[in-house]
Amino acid sequence: MKIIFLGTGTSHGVPVIGCGCPVCRSKNPKDKRLRPALFIELESGGKLLIDTPPDLRQQCLERRVGRVDAVLFTHHHNDRITGLDDLRRFNDMYDAAIPCLGPRQTLDEIRKKFRYIFIRTQTGGGKPKIALRAVDKPFELLGQRIVPLPVYH
Repeated sequence: MKIIFLGTGTSHGVPVIGCGCPVCRSKNPKDKRLRPALFIELESGGKLLIDTPPDLRQQCLERRVGRVDAVLFTHHHNDRITGLDDLRRFNDMYDAAIPCLGPRQTLDEIRKKFRYIFIRTQTGGGKPKIALRAVDKPFELLGQRIVPLPVYH
């Protein structure tokens, strides 16, 4: 398995808007960090994305992510879900809905915040095609056993 860190910054990213601290003013490229996300190339060949931050398009371009077979959401904060619309491009390339798994509360928030995805409107590439599946106990995905661990956040 290969794990690629797409972003390791805070929910604001680094540098933070309007901050004058040494890290935010640093010229070191390691101090330029996008919001958290992971891309995992599984031994089965499956491509798993962990979270869809607002920086997702930029992250996928920079790290040459060309396929996403499934998305696993850790929680429903905006820094983890608001890049969901960028999944449309993967739908366009592979003409398939992308399974999106996560805690029930997270999926409920996705349904609220991205209501347009789940109502019948225009046809065409204007909306991501996703299939939501709530998970709260160990499950199989893309040939990999995954064990969710609830963490207070």
